[in-house]
Amino acid sequence: MFGQPLLVRQMQSEGGAAGALHGACTEGALATTFTSSQGLLLMLPNMYKIAGELLPCVIHIAARTIATHALSIFGDHSDVYATRSCGFAFLCSSSVQESAHMAIASHVATLKASVPFGHFFDGFRTTHEIQKIKMPTPDQMRQCVDMEAINRFRNRALNPEAPVLRGSAQNPDIFFQAAEASNKFFWAVPEILEQVFATIQAVFGVSYKLFEYFGSPTATHVVICMGSGSEVCKTTAELLVSQGKQVGLLKVRLYRPFSVKHFIAALPKTVKCISVLDRGKDPMGHGEPLYLDVCAALQEAGISGVTVTGGRYGLSSKDFNPDMALAVFKNLLSAAPKNHFTVGIIDDLTNTSLSVTEHIDVIPTGTRQCLLWGIGGDGTVGANKNAIKLIANNTGLHAQGYFAYDANKAGGLTVSHLRFGPTPFEAPYFISDSDYVACHKTNYISRFNLLRTLKQGGTFVLNCPWRSVSELDQFLPARLRKAIALKRAKFYTIDGTRIAKEAQMGPFVNNVLQAVFFFLSGVLEVDVAINLLKTSVKKMYKRKGPEVIQKNINAIDMSLHPDALVAVAYPDSWAALAEDSPTVEGLMAPSDPRHTAFYNDIMAPIGRFEGDEVPVSKIPPGGELPVGTSQFIKRGVASNVPHWNLDTCVQCNRCSFVCPHAVIRSYWLNEEESRNAPASLQTKKANKPGHQFRIQVSALDCTGCALCAETCPVKCLEMTPLEIEYPKNKENIEYVRKSVKAKPELGDRKTAVGVGAQQPLLEFPGSCAGCGETPYIRLISQMFGERMCVAAATGCNTIWGGSFPLVPYTTNAMGEGPAWANSLFEDGAEFGFGIACGYKQRRLKFISVVRSVVEDKAEVVGMTPELKGLMSEWLPVCMDFAQSRALRDKLRPVLARIDTSATNLDSRLRELLLPANMKMWARTSFWVFGGDGFAYDIGFGGLDHVIANNEDINIFIMDTEVYSNTGGQRSKATQIGAQAKFAMGGKDTPKKDLGMIAMSYQSVYVASVAMGADNQQTMNALREAESYNGPSLVIAYCPCTEHNIIAGMKECMKVQKLAVDTGYWINYRFNPMLTEEHKNPFTLDSPEPKRDPHDYMATQGRFVALERDSPDTARVLQGILIENLKKRYQHYKRLIKLYEPDEVPAATVAPTKGNVLHILFASETGNSEAAANLVNSKAGAAGLPTKIGAIDSVDFTKIFQEGSTIALFLSSNANGIPANGAKFLDWLTTTKSPLSNVHLAFFGLGDSSFPTFQWVPNKVYTRLQELGVQFFHERGYGDENKGGYKVTLDTWYPEMLSKAAVLLKGAPSQAPATQPTPSPAVTTPVTAPATTAAAPTTTTTPTKVVAVPTVTPIPAPAMSPSEMEAACRAATAAAEANSTTYIKVAPNVYWVGAVDYDERDFHGIDIQRGTSYNAYLILGATPTLVDTVKAPFTGALLANIEALIDPRLIRYVVVNHAENDHSSALGQVMQVCPNAQIICNSKCHDALKKIYRIPGFRSATYNLAAITNHNTASADASTWRVQIIKEGDTLSLGPQQTLWFMDTPFVHWPESMFSYLVEERVLFTSDAFGQHVACAERFDDQLLNEPASGSTRATNGVPTTQDLMEVARSYYANILMPFGKTINTALEKLLRLLPAVDAKNPNFNASTEKSPLPRVLATAHGIAWRRDPMLIVSMYKQWAAHTVSPKVVIIYDTMYGSTEKMARAIFQGVMETKAVDSKKVTAMLLNVRSNHPTVIANEVLDSACIAWGTCALNNEPLPTVARAFTYIKGLKPTGRSGVTFGSYGWSPSTINNLGKVALETGIEQVVPPIACQFTPDDKVLQTCYDAGHKLAEAALKKVA
Repeated sequence: MFGQPLLVRQMQSEGGAAGALHGACTEGALATTFTSSQGLLLMLPNMYKIAGELLPCVIHIAARTIATHALSIFGDHSDVYATRSCGFAFLCSSSVQESAHMAIASHVATLKASVPFGHFFDGFRTTHEIQKIKMPTPDQMRQCVDMEAINRFRNRALNPEAPVLRGSAQNPDIFFQAAEASNKFFWAVPEILEQVFATIQAVFGVSYKLFEYFGSPTATHVVICMGSGSEVCKTTAELLVSQGKQVGLLKVRLYRPFSVKHFIAALPKTVKCISVLDRGKDPMGHGEPLYLDVCAALQEAGISGVTVTGGRYGLSSKDFNPDMALAVFKNLLSAAPKNHFTVGIIDDLTNTSLSVTEHIDVIPTGTRQCLLWGIGGDGTVGANKNAIKLIANNTGLHAQGYFAYDANKAGGLTVSHLRFGPTPFEAPYFISDSDYVACHKTNYISRFNLLRTLKQGGTFVLNCPWRSVSELDQFLPARLRKAIALKRAKFYTIDGTRIAKEAQMGPFVNNVLQAVFFFLSGVLEVDVAINLLKTSVKKMYKRKGPEVIQKNINAIDMSLHPDALVAVAYPDSWAALAEDSPTVEGLMAPSDPRHTAFYNDIMAPIGRFEGDEVPVSKIPPGGELPVGTSQFIKRGVASNVPHWNLDTCVQCNRCSFVCPHAVIRSYWLNEEESRNAPASLQTKKANKPGHQFRIQVSALDCTGCALCAETCPVKCLEMTPLEIEYPKNKENIEYVRKSVKAKPELGDRKTAVGVGAQQPLLEFPGSCAGCGETPYIRLISQMFGERMCVAAATGCNTIWGGSFPLVPYTTNAMGEGPAWANSLFEDGAEFGFGIACGYKQRRLKFISVVRSVVEDKAEVVGMTPELKGLMSEWLPVCMDFAQSRALRDKLRPVLARIDTSATNLDSRLRELLLPANMKMWARTSFWVFGGDGFAYDIGFGGLDHVIANNEDINIFIMDTEVYSNTGGQRSKATQIGAQAKFAMGGKDTPKKDLGMIAMSYQSVYVASVAMGADNQQTMNALREAESYNGPSLVIAYCPCTEHNIIAGMKECMKVQKLAVDTGYWINYRFNPMLTEEHKNPFTLDSPEPKRDPHDYMATQGRFVALERDSPDTARVLQGILIENLKKRYQHYKRLIKLYEPDEVPAATVAPTKGNVLHILFASETGNSEAAANLVNSKAGAAGLPTKIGAIDSVDFTKIFQEGSTIALFLSSNANGIPANGAKFLDWLTTTKSPLSNVHLAFFGLGDSSFPTFQWVPNKVYTRLQELGVQFFHERGYGDENKGGYKVTLDTWYPEMLSKAAVLLKGAPSQAPATQPTPSPAVTTPVTAPATTAAAPTTTTTPTKVVAVPTVTPIPAPAMSPSEMEAACRAATAAAEANSTTYIKVAPNVYWVGAVDYDERDFHGIDIQRGTSYNAYLILGATPTLVDTVKAPFTGALLANIEALIDPRLIRYVVVNHAENDHSSALGQVMQVCPNAQIICNSKCHDALKKIYRIPGFRSATYNLAAITNHNTASADASTWRVQIIKEGDTLSLGPQQTLWFMDTPFVHWPESMFSYLVEERVLFTSDAFGQHVACAERFDDQLLNEPASGSTRATNGVPTTQDLMEVARSYYANILMPFGKTINTALEKLLRLLPAVDAKNPNFNASTEKSPLPRVLATAHGIAWRRDPMLIVSMYKQWAAHTVSPKVVIIYDTMYGSTEKMARAIFQGVMETKAVDSKKVTAMLLNVRSNHPTVIANEVLDSACIAWGTCALNNEPLPTVARAFTYIKGLKPTGRSGVTFGSYGWSPSTINNLGKVALETGIEQVVPPIACQFTPDDKVLQTCYDAGHKLAEAALKKVA
């Protein structure tokens, strides 16, 4: 309309859309959005804001049901009712045509009124109806628009040239008044809308009123209604008026504001009785909303004597037809009309419903009504939509189409309702009097009453293979034949399925039967209709190519062949047939009595499409359903089903493994089952002895996807017509289902073959044929189903998994199976989290009760020795899924024998016997299921929070890369270059890497799986995820019908494999548990991509379609995608190395003294003792001599001091070490004797659900390390919270005993010495904890301590100079040959540092992206290490070095900076590099000696050297070989390798220096130019040279150069700002000296160099500068010169708002200062409570002025302000101006003193301190405002 394309933006949720709408309106844009149901509720907070700010806009609302006891996507007004008080005007449309006009009216009115509008119309009933209407033209719309209103609105746009502030915070003193100030705007809406309606009438010729009356002018009885229901009531009222009844309808259009004046004016003066119809329910209100509005309006108008009744109708699109409207009028006309009634249902519970007893037909004469029964996926609905459009566009007939569906994703029932006639009509209800009925699916003849609506003499068309009366007599049910005859129907049959097959159209019978429809309906001339149909086919299938078009045209022609359509001359005798049984095929009555009532009362009627007749009393309240109901409805939707060839079958179970619907299964029959089997049940000898094997297909449940046949490796499955296969197997199917028991013992849950023996606890879901989601969920149900509790995020999985009444989740023989619940789309993770937390709290209480009973020394009444024994056995394994379940089964019968009638029964036992508690014995596994729309978009915030909370919950994401359930819209999971809704031109941004985000927490189990590529990897990931004691996230690639796979969904598994083979999808696992075991937590399961990604994209219609539509765009986007895929795979490859644990080369272990293995333990509960006894028995069996005992019961001093081989088992109790180890701990803490001749293996036990987990073992282990004990085997852990100690002990002791045997024999160990494993991440500090309850009901996150691994020195065998030289040459050559494997900085220079993704607090600096500790290895004749890392990362450093070279070959270690984060690894580095010499300047050497020294001081209790978690105490710098250099010195490393040194004092520390590799021009810059960031990239040239991403602020990584500059700026501001002067001096010196140094380099050519700067600035933190070093150097010059911008930073905190008022006044003063020479001052308000000092420093860096505000607390600034002030003061931001201000209670000294200190730090005060007692008055605020002006003026002067 304005000559500009509409800008469309998709947000992550409706809440996001509302926020964006609010923003667009604030900027003066004409903006709109649309929503429904829950989405509208998500918009509600913004709707209040938009209305409160009087911003005009329109939200178009397809009014739908809000999810309550169940989800419903259908229509009513509950969402509008829920938002009615938000301040929006609500305008209602009742029809498709009206919605077009009301949409225009609402947009015009909102601009005139400055009030936002919600334009709503009935979801589905109006939104999904196809109707012939007159579409408004752009010119007509232009005539309606008030341009003056638009300009008035745009003048209010937020703009810095006329700034205002919106969205302020108001206090109680003013808010009320402000709320009332807008009244006149809201009150004016009705009159403004009337004016707009007058314009609409002038332009379109249609009259509308706010409240419009239809009926008798003197009506005494009036129905009030809004929405499509009003059209039904209108036509019904017109019929009654024609019969002489004094009735009418008042249609409500303007619902809010509800204008009493206009309402009363529209109501007939004669009215005596009113009935108000609400399409919604207020369960807690006196009445429904519209009813209450009417009552209030009548009372306000002073009208009495009018009876008002209210009723509910049409909830969730429940059909509301004229018969029901007539029942409403009859009730209204009765002597005592029922109030608060319902209509359209049978309420036999609370008796609210009206009886619908009379049928009326109000459709205009000449209207033809057609009902067509189809099946989802056969094209019927699409063809019927096409038919309506053809009729509407090519005749003068009025046309309407509406379509009803069941809940199945594919193969479900579809019913098309078509009307067309010469007279316009509004009929928003189902057809009940049809002229034409067609059944497109043959087996519907048994399921449904197809002819219930057919008029006498109507036409009935049946798609079936039967042509003769004799065939029809044989196959048609008697009741159908009788109905045909009684209705005198014109009956036709056509074998459309055969014709479609012959035309190569597969299951698509749509155009075959469409041609028949036009031939028989007579709506158009046949030839004209067929030509139009063929033209539409060419248009519809243009994108699919000419071959598909021709096949459809052939199908049309074949359907019109004279022999195709048969007019059946049925006999009159059909009319006399007896009715056959109402039980129809497709419904299978349950044998289980638990299901019988539900089946008979609910499922059977719904299965017959008669759910509307189910009474209220039969419906379970609260939405609960029995599980396993999907088995009772047999839809028989497949044309072909698999036939099993037993001769070629190899029993691999792949078919059942991939089946989306669990319809094909492996069965093992024992001898008895085989003997009793039907003769037709063929089996083969099973791989399991004593059994026969059978693959059986449940044919009527199969969808015919052919996935099993495509996947079968030996092709033993053949797709066969259902009508052939099912009769042969009907008896077999029933037998294996009912008589062959599941035999889980014949398989395991670890392999695809083994899991086939496990019963699927998900069966027959209503998902699409070939669905990519359900195979995973079925597999999960086989692995864990009997113990699962599932929280499902709304999406596809809740539709195929939870649509009433079909529940595919089922139970095993014991009645156990997945418990399932759904909340919403957006909160799936939080919902599951709440379930898991609730269970955890309950079970902790349960465990504590069990423990108290078991440990009670007194008599427990009711406790038997057997029960106590079982409970004692249960306690240590209660957290183990399998063992707790096994013991539950033993406990149940024993508990059942307790006499509960005994009055003195112990109350604790009585509590344990409660039914709810009896379900607590076996541990439950908690899962969240959701799609990518939930995980990547709307629910991402919740998911992120849940995985950050370390609760044991498993989140499984079905990644279809689109919003599958709502039609394939793009999500953040959609790949770049793919077509999707809202991205029809190809998505232009890459896919979000959800797994990488989750891995950044380091504490989340993360896996990416594609079962079609690697089924074993999928099972491994699922098993590991469930066993991990913490959050897990498994992301599964799920091909979807929305991908439009070229070969169809039968290729689902092949597509997954191809995705992995091409690198489109990556399979990996990240298991934090492996870190605790000193193993690499990251496993890359995908091999190097071996195929071109184009091969994958060629299988996907979503990519192919873009190639066809926009080839140039496709080429560009696919090129970007392929490059991204390559980079992504390499990035994941680097993670392998990144996470590689520290390793120590093998060392020879000296023989031990003595020939006995001492097995010692300290045990509280008996677990440590049990573990020791187990190992003792195993050692004895292996022939090892042992001595075993509690450690305090033996002479431990002698054992340790003599040097022995020891296996030590140790646990903690709540207060410390167990009592039988207390003496040992005292001795160990105080002894000074070295224990270097002791060889020890250590196993710690505990329970990670307790804060004291591993506390004592950690303490003892650390102390043993300090005393020099040699650990001959890696440390072991036992965790009762992770299955018990045996889980890890069984894998720990065999190798330990093997090594002990070598030691005891006095021979060198053949096994490599292993580095002791660091303590697990959940350990607590080494200092003693506070006393803790034994079984806390709540837990706190313990302080994380990273234990520093020690390194066993490597004996340095003598090497001749020539041997060392040869080894160096070989290492250098090998590194160069494999340089892509390593991180190469420059020729022969490699990065070998470490990345810390977890660090967030760096010496008080808030670093949200982690950091890195960079070290560099120069290879060549003299290998040299430049800098080291922080001590906890020593292992990573040494691993990186060892990957390149033997550390013994390193000759020099250059130390540029002595600070601990770059040098605390030196102690261990110098041990493993025995030939190395430290290179540093003298100041650095002095610092190192003072940092790394071992104090000899000891207190009476502690060795102070041990009381630290850092490595400074264990290193002694006085023992290191050091070579002192000075500025200008050079160090030759060999040919063409020279290091030059330059001192850079106070470029952080006084000893700092730069080292320069001259020939390669690499400058090692220490702390200069660095950043705190952790990411896989190491150089700036690996980043995108684009603007800042913005979205990564809280995550690791810097994807763009601008992001890098942000973190570099923050690094400078918070670390180097105080050293600006010395940094500037260092830069000048470097640029002065560097040319002379370069001139001595024979390879240097100034003309070929990019700049005089080095090629690489190799930083000590973060990313090195290689693309553009000048960029960061120029910024350092600017920052070092304290260059500022015209910016004022106002830093404050407040108690009661007074100081904040002053801060805001200063802010306003700054912002309202006029610009000078186009320079405008900006201001920032920074409340120190919500802004970390790091953030404040970032802003202070370039600010010209700083204002500090505080209130007084004890005559001092608030601690928060004092902290921030001290922090900023230390950074010395000199040359600024400022002011101090604040509120005080009794003395202004605090503010005055703050001003003095600010002045002393170099902040010039523009005005004296502004101090105010208590609340500031106008004078004080004016002073603050003026101070803001002065600050702005000072800022402008500084940048002039």
